[in-house]
Amino acid sequence: MKDAHNNPISRRSMMQAAAVLAGALTGAMAVDEGAFASSNAPETATSRDRPRLTTLINLEGVRREYREAVSTFPLALPEGWSFPPESSAREAASPLAPTASSLWESGSGHVEVYMYWLRAVASAACDAHAGGNDQIASRLLDDLETGYSTSERRMAIMDPANQLLGLVVDPARGGGSTARHSVDFTSLMSIARS
Repeated sequence: MKDAHNNPISRRSMMQAAAVLAGALTGAMAVDEGAFASSNAPETATSRDRPRLTTLINLEGVRREYREAVSTFPLALPEGWSFPPESSAREAASPLAPTASSLWESGSGHVEVYMYWLRAVASAACDAHAGGNDQIASRLLDDLETGYSTSERRMAIMDPANQLLGLVVDPARGGGSTARHSVDFTSLMSIARS
């Protein structure tokens, strides 16, 4: 996978971005790509919107989900960005079962698409700000807020209180507790560059 600047993007990078998000919120939210999903989780207003990620699928299933998610994804990528044609998921040999196929939780392809979109928009906003185009940066921050209210985000990132927006987008707009009246793209860059 490559971003708009022709830099390679791996699934590992996307997972690191997810870890940064989770870490930024000091454990208040968790990325729901695999081990964090639970069919025994209590039902809340936001969890009712989310599909339960309990079924395991093989590599072809992830790739199929990814292609489906790309074709139906409701949010636009920033100018110059496009989704890679295939998922970055790959078979990983286990030392305990070297001939066994890798398995992922159902929904992993959809999560990969959302996380790619999140990184693309965050990166484009940081680039626009660094280039002095605050109007485009502001529009991209609007896009992040819009995308954060979607079911695609709820499938990828558990954040019932929407804390990410306050920790990442608000400072970039010149508000929030970490950047009183001054623009601070530091937290947003951690998503864009991870």
